[in-house]
Amino acid sequence: MKLSTKSQAVLELTFAGILWGFGFIATIWALKFLSPSAIIFYRFLISFAVSLVILWLGKTSKQALWYELKLTFIPGILLWATLYFQTWGLELTTATKSSFITTLYVII
Repeated sequence: MKLSTKSQAVLELTFAGILWGFGFIATIWALKFLSPSAIIFYRFLISFAVSLVILWLGKTSKQALWYELKLTFIPGILLWATLYFQTWGLELTTATKSSFITTLYVII
């Protein structure tokens, strides 16, 4: 059964929202065992490993890989900062309040 474009968009946005919302809950669970720095470290480590596998399977050249790494360095630092402060903030407030604030700055 083929979904209409509108139905598919709603389904995909709903799925993305569920994953995004669960990220706050999973971070709260992880904060019981790890510090905010450790959580961010492991998130980035897993993402880096998965990205390398994808690039390796895609037969990306070393030159292209270094080019991609250079392009992603500054955005990666900025992402690290926002994720660190958000994770640190989750220690001080509820997941509901944090996700509400996040939703507001996405809309703004």
